[in-house]
Amino acid sequence: MKKIRNRKSMKKVKKLSIKTFAFFLSIVIAVVSLPLSAIAMAFGNGQEELESNVTILDEPVELIDERTADTKRFRMENGSFVVAQYDTAVHYLDENGRWQEIDNQLTADGNEISTSDAKI
Repeated sequence: MKKIRNRKSMKKVKKLSIKTFAFFLSIVIAVVSLPLSAIAMAFGNGQEELESNVTILDEPVELIDERTADTKRFRMENGSFVVAQYDTAVHYLDENGRWQEIDNQLTADGNEISTSDAKI
């Protein structure tokens, strides 16, 4: 008789454990699916303050020697520097080993559309 009660109580504990674990996982999934930018804005990460203090010169000064395939570096009015990083390449390496701007203006020539750097 005692064994039967133990089995029933074990089944109840097991069901409770599974329900508790399922509830915990649903909470985790809900939190992970929230946009991180909204959470960061709610806590105020100071990014707004940083952006308002940065002033770009009327004619930003790009440091051409410090270019990479996907970055540009600018000198700011207060003497600091800002790096603009892109998802794709915005420069190509020329025959002299210097990074040049990619010209992405489209031109039509008959049935062909091309740029000065590549055909599309």
